[in-house]
Amino acid sequence: MSTRPLPGAGPTDTQIPAGTTLFGVYEILGVLGGGGMGWVYRARHQQLSSLRAIKVIRPDLTANANMEQLFVREAKALMQIKHDAVVHCHDLLSSEGRVYLIMELVEGPTLEEILRDGPISTSEVRALMQRIGSGLAAAHALGVIHRDVSPGNIILPNGRADEAKLIDFGVAAVAAVPGQTIAGDFKGKLAYASPEQFGLFGGKVDARSDIYSLGLTLAEAASGAPIPMGETFYEAVEIRKNTPRIPPNVSAELQADILPLLRPDPKDRPQSAANLGAALPQAATRPARELKPDQEQDPQPAPNQPHWLIPLIYSASAVGFGLGLGLMVWLFRTAGTPPVPTPLAPTVAPAPAGAVVPTPPPKAVVIPSPSPVVKPPVTPPVTTLAGSGTVTRAQVIDTAAQLANFSWTCRDTNRHAACIRTVAYTSDWQPNESLTGEAYNWGGADSPTQFQRRLTMGLAAGSHKRHGVSRCTTGIDCSGFVAYCWGHQTGSHDFSTTTMGSLATRITGNVYRDLKPGDALNDPGSHIVLFAGYRPDGNPTVYEASGSAGRVIRNDRMTWRQLARYYPLRYNRLIDP
Repeated sequence: MSTRPLPGAGPTDTQIPAGTTLFGVYEILGVLGGGGMGWVYRARHQQLSSLRAIKVIRPDLTANANMEQLFVREAKALMQIKHDAVVHCHDLLSSEGRVYLIMELVEGPTLEEILRDGPISTSEVRALMQRIGSGLAAAHALGVIHRDVSPGNIILPNGRADEAKLIDFGVAAVAAVPGQTIAGDFKGKLAYASPEQFGLFGGKVDARSDIYSLGLTLAEAASGAPIPMGETFYEAVEIRKNTPRIPPNVSAELQADILPLLRPDPKDRPQSAANLGAALPQAATRPARELKPDQEQDPQPAPNQPHWLIPLIYSASAVGFGLGLGLMVWLFRTAGTPPVPTPLAPTVAPAPAGAVVPTPPPKAVVIPSPSPVVKPPVTPPVTTLAGSGTVTRAQVIDTAAQLANFSWTCRDTNRHAACIRTVAYTSDWQPNESLTGEAYNWGGADSPTQFQRRLTMGLAAGSHKRHGVSRCTTGIDCSGFVAYCWGHQTGSHDFSTTTMGSLATRITGNVYRDLKPGDALNDPGSHIVLFAGYRPDGNPTVYEASGSAGRVIRNDRMTWRQLARYYPLRYNRLIDP
């Protein structure tokens, strides 16, 4: 989750200015993030020279007793728990009617962010089970039930599962207080809620409820996509009367580790989180998690720069309930058998029950060679079609190759974006750095000619989602790139990953053998790539405008596991479909 102010956040004039000193010791360095309840600030303890995260309720909400109660509840819960896997709360302070939560500063992506690129490894899932399980056990031993265990509430410092931290105890409850259910005053995210939180099996919400939610989180981490748990209240209740199905791309041994956590009746689950994963093979660790091809993550920020951090602000329960309903269902797209050793849930509709799906042999498809490097000044890669023409597959791939091989130089003026004020702009590039591949620019759809011209004008080279759509940056994003390669070279960002269906038709064949160069693989709301061919091992080569690479690239390291949530699209105006 980006730490930029979220929709619904309070006006910027309610923020505490950088340089302000709170309680005589905490110097505000800047805003880390915000939401409907308030703001999170990066701060430095002046006497200890240590960094803190300070969470503050919006001034207009200080009179709301429920909002303050969430803060106080979170502080009390965190101050009791002393465990490396749980974010630490240093103090709870108040001044002039405002409440301040002084927190440990935890840097790194959330598990939810990492899973946008597909599943994590078996060893990482087991490390996560052991790490978060032990943290929950420490909380449960003190009578604290988290009630909202989910991928968005787990931070992986340096991308490491064995260093994971559980955050956001704002909806935690003490076991001595009768558990509330969704039918009453639900607290937590609907998609990860236990049967007890829906009032089933007696409706008692205790430690075993957190174990169930952890099971759903681990199943998502292992498969790369959320487990479908119902679109309506009725569906959600019915699904939780049985053990959820774990997708077939999760190995049988890992399914055997996770399924006991997902048994509907809490008495049939592990009764304590203390021993979760204790009997499993020792989880492997590594120095840092490698960024996947389309993951947006900047290098570790300097102390005065915004960064990826804990999404500490928790929205009101009613808002979270409504959003959870819309986000929790992800359809499993299964068809065919992948030609790689580890089976994967395919990204198209499943074969009918009982149907025999032959295993396709690994198939090598000739991938067009990249075009020669284009040096500025340049001309558009293909004839501009103004969004209404037809193209051939060869034209699509040639256009993609030219954008991936477009050469340019980042001048010092292209490293600054003065019009971006909500979140400080950080350039991906060094002064006078020579680069290949048009810059990734969120909301951009510039042709190479437009890109080069705007660089000359002094616009910043590229941006990311956290910066928002900007008038002072230039480049192209993933949906703009695919639409451009398909011939929609209008100079404006006409399509997004959620509207690409208006240009293309979803393919119903086997993705492991039926795709052709120029087709696309789309994960609506997240990312889209252009398929270029099958490699000898059966995995795909793609072209993409990559946020993590910061530019358009030809990706020869993409795997079907990373594309577990993507489905294939075929452009409607191809001359040679």
